[in-house]
Amino acid sequence: MPISDACIYFIISILGLAYPVSLPAITRLDEKYKSILIVQRFRRSREFLFFQGMLIAAIVTVAVQVVWIINWKPVPPEKMLFYYHDWAEILLAIVTAFLIIAFFLFTRRIIQFYIPSSLVSG
Repeated sequence: MPISDACIYFIISILGLAYPVSLPAITRLDEKYKSILIVQRFRRSREFLFFQGMLIAAIVTVAVQVVWIINWKPVPPEKMLFYYHDWAEILLAIVTAFLIIAFFLFTRRIIQFYIPSSLVSG
């Protein structure tokens, strides 16, 4: 199995399974604390913004990978000294690694918001 297939499966699982499961947890913050300020603080947190950005980057990178797979590959100039033909796969692997890291940070932040004592220090 090529690395790009594994990366796409990870992105699909995070986007299709993990993210929808975590969204109700965020909306329950409002019910738990009876304050919209907590949800606003959560949505402004670095972890949430990083995760959102990495999701968008992953979707764009998958689109680039699909275009690359259907052979719209640009022909490199003949005198180019450095050209690696698998740049789309490398980019997809890097973005997927950052997306997985962002998801773990995002999940940690959700757990932190569910423990009131950790909100005071974090």
